[in-house]
Amino acid sequence: MTKIKAGAVVTGTVTTIQSGRCINVSLTKNEKGSVFVMDISDDDLFNPTDLYEEGQEVQCYVIESIPSTKHMWRLSLKSSRIEGSDEPVQAEIRRIEDLVKGSIMKGFVKHLSDLNIVVWVGYNIWGHISRRTVEVEDEDVLEEVFFPGKMISVRVLKPLPEKGIVKLKLDDAFDTRITTQKQKREAQKEEKLLSNGNHSAPVAKEPKKIAHSLTVNEAFSWDTTFRLPKRKSDDMEDDDEEDDESSTQVSKRKKSRFRSVTEQLQEEKRLFE
Repeated sequence: MTKIKAGAVVTGTVTTIQSGRCINVSLTKNEKGSVFVMDISDDDLFNPTDLYEEGQEVQCYVIESIPSTKHMWRLSLKSSRIEGSDEPVQAEIRRIEDLVKGSIMKGFVKHLSDLNIVVWVGYNIWGHISRRTVEVEDEDVLEEVFFPGKMISVRVLKPLPEKGIVKLKLDDAFDTRITTQKQKREAQKEEKLLSNGNHSAPVAKEPKKIAHSLTVNEAFSWDTTFRLPKRKSDDMEDDDEEDDESSTQVSKRKKSRFRSVTEQLQEEKRLFE
C-alpha cells in the first residue's frame, strides 16, 4: 500500500461531488482528500466537476495536507501532476504576491455577489471581477451564465495582498456579449437561416390548372334551326333599323312630290310665253 504523503500518486474512490467546487475522495479507511475545481484538469473545461461520478475509482496526486483538518489531503487529478510533467500547463498560484499585473490565466467562478463575480485563481486565492465591467443587456442573466465552477479566462488588474484578493477583468479574448444557452441556440439558428436563405416562410401555391373538355355522344347532332333568344339590346337595334327604313321612304315621297310641282310650274310658264 502506497504511503500517503505530498508528491505521491495514490488511488481513491469518489465519495461526494460538490458541483462547481470540489470532488471528495476516500483514500483509505481513515484518510480522505479533496480535489478543488482548479486541480481537476489541465484542459479548459466548461464545468470540470461534471466529469466524475460517485463511486468512481480515480488516481490522485497528493499536493499537500490540509492543516485545519486531520487526515485530510489536498489532491489533484491533473494528468500533468500524475504523470510528473516538468512543465505544468498552468503554474500553480500559491500567493497573491506571485501574481503579475496584466498576466492572463484561467479562473473558476465561485459565486456572484451584489458587486462582483468572485473567482478562484488558486487554492484559497480569490479574485473579484466588477459586475459593471461585464457588458450585458440584462443583469439577471449573469447568474445563469456565471455559475459556480465555470472556467473563464481572466486578466490581472491589481493584486491586493493586504486585502487578500486580486482585482480582475474578463480577458479580451472572452466574449463579453454574454448570452444564455437558449439565446445562443436561437442566435445560431437565425445565423444559419440567414446564411442558407430563409425557407421557413410559407410559399403561395399556384392554382391548379384544369383542362376543359367536351365529350359528345355519337348520336348527337347540332340543331341548325336553333337560335338564341333575342336580347333587349337586339330589339332596340331592330327598331333603329325600321326607323331608318321609314325615314328613307318618307324622304323619297317628298322628293317625288317636289319634282311633280316643279314640272307643273315650268309647263304653265311656257304657255304664257
